[in-house]
Amino acid sequence: MLLGEFHQLHPEIELEITEPAGSSALDMVEREEVDLAFVHDAEGRPNLALRKLSEWPICLCVRKSHPLAAASGVTLAEAAKFPLVLLSRNFILTRQVLAHFDRKKLQPRVLHYSPNLSTVWNTVQQGIALSILTGNAILPDSGLIAVPIAGLSQKGFIVTKKGRQIYSDERLLIDFVKHKFAARTTVYTFMYTVAK
Repeated sequence: MLLGEFHQLHPEIELEITEPAGSSALDMVEREEVDLAFVHDAEGRPNLALRKLSEWPICLCVRKSHPLAAASGVTLAEAAKFPLVLLSRNFILTRQVLAHFDRKKLQPRVLHYSPNLSTVWNTVQQGIALSILTGNAILPDSGLIAVPIAGLSQKGFIVTKKGRQIYSDERLLIDFVKHKFAARTTVYTFMYTVAK
């Protein structure tokens, strides 16, 4: 949606988009195969410049009719009691969530790992399982609810290679996305505060 809005504002800028999984995006930036990347958890890469976009709560994703839909939050132990559908293991979010389960010595009941966010959404909408996603991965009109999991969050970054020139069209995109994420985070924080 953001890229569509950016294209409407700047039709003169042609975006070439690729969707590598996990840390492959960071590798591509380091090798200068792409100009920039939007990723989670890019820390620990000394050759990369990170511009923090935001930090989002990691949430239990439930359908509106689920008993937890009205909850202001849940614990990881509560989330582990339900069958889950998660994004594939090569997603940083999934690795992070599984590491949290492991640290707490919890055994989640993961029915399926999917590379497709739409499959995860559909599985939750059908009442087959719940999921764990960042709050911003759940669209407002999806019929799904994001219930924050206590103590879990994920950071988002715009990543470029250190020392590489950033051209004016890239700067426009970076500034546009940073502005939009700042606005969305403010709205999400307000909604979360009101819901508490």
